[in-house]
Amino acid sequence: MNNLDKIETILEENIYPVAYTLSTAVNINNSGTLNEQMLEKAKRAFIMETIGVWGNELVGVKQDYPQGDIADVTFDIDVVVLKRKDFNKLKGFYEQLFESGEENFTDKA
Repeated sequence: MNNLDKIETILEENIYPVAYTLSTAVNINNSGTLNEQMLEKAKRAFIMETIGVWGNELVGVKQDYPQGDIADVTFDIDVVVLKRKDFNKLKGFYEQLFESGEENFTDKA
């Protein structure tokens, strides 16, 4: 598989699209501003609801040898998150290169 094919696979198949809108009630303080603690909890819940479905694909798990009824588990994640507008710019750039015949990328990938 050449570099162009690798890039196309990444841009077309190896993505995890997320687009979701959720409204929820968040407590306010006496001053009428949002309770920052509650807001942070709601944000974390929103992230779990939207990208948590790909936990198996994004998070690696390594279990150490158990001692008694306890085993240490190490979680690992190594991902890059892009805003959709930035992803679309990269994809558009790739498509322009492909259409113009300038797809001879160096072999660094």
